[in-house]
Amino acid sequence: MTESSSSSSAAAVQPGAFKPCTPKQLERCSKWTDYLVKKDPYVKFMLGHLEKIGCPVDTSKFFVCQQCPVSGAFDAERNEIVLCADKLYSRAHTGTIITHELIHAYDNCRANIDFRNPKHLACTEVRAASLSGDCFFVNELNRGNLSIAGQHQICVKRRAALSLQAVFDIPKQQADKFVDQVYKSCFNDTTPFDYIP
Repeated sequence: MTESSSSSSAAAVQPGAFKPCTPKQLERCSKWTDYLVKKDPYVKFMLGHLEKIGCPVDTSKFFVCQQCPVSGAFDAERNEIVLCADKLYSRAHTGTIITHELIHAYDNCRANIDFRNPKHLACTEVRAASLSGDCFFVNELNRGNLSIAGQHQICVKRRAALSLQAVFDIPKQQADKFVDQVYKSCFNDTTPFDYIP
């Protein structure tokens, strides 16, 4: 499995990068999303906490299925999550993507993030990679990353940097620098979770 960025800020992606999905992709994406909103504990947890901090969402309008260059994106301007139907390969994967994007929505609600600011984006990407399941052991194993010691932290930094590279079209070294500048405080902020799931 090749590794790509799991999310990006929709506003930062090239115009025309998001396209309508096929009827089959739309049906599958919608079916998985409806199921996950009702049954997935992480998705339900994040939706509940968005409501608790004053940002409830209408799930029938909040999730949009498209074809796009990443797996998903939170669009703060439209207040919606774009799920890239052509990149979703299982219901479990879709749940991880939704949770990742809901963490961005949560961060935006509580802190009004400037997604054009690399440090702001780095912080929410660190949190989303750490808390969404994106860096769970099985996902890393599927990517061929087999290190046991410190693998979660390594994954979080790598995934956050990949997102910055995708959004800002910057080299890895520059993305790593932004991630390193915010890593400690953002990694330690597990809100609304009590600890890393």
